[in-house]
Amino acid sequence: MDMAAQITKVLDSVSQIPVKDRQDILELLAHNEWGVAFEVLCSTIEQQNIHVRSEQYSDIADIGRIMKMDQNLWLNIKRING
Repeated sequence: MDMAAQITKVLDSVSQIPVKDRQDILELLAHNEWGVAFEVLCSTIEQQNIHVRSEQYSDIADIGRIMKMDQNLWLNIKRING
């Protein structure tokens, strides 16, 4: 699985992520810093109180599990149905 592509897919689907955070995540991905990019993505979603659709949440959780990241990164992300 191409982690950069998967993280970018989620990033593109969550339009409420602030431009600066979006740029930081893309920069990290460009330097193959997938784990840090994923951490920034999750923490931005949580800190900005961005609600994600069930499908987006599932993608985030899948990425985290595949990368063997701490599940606390995505457990506090708020989900909405849709």
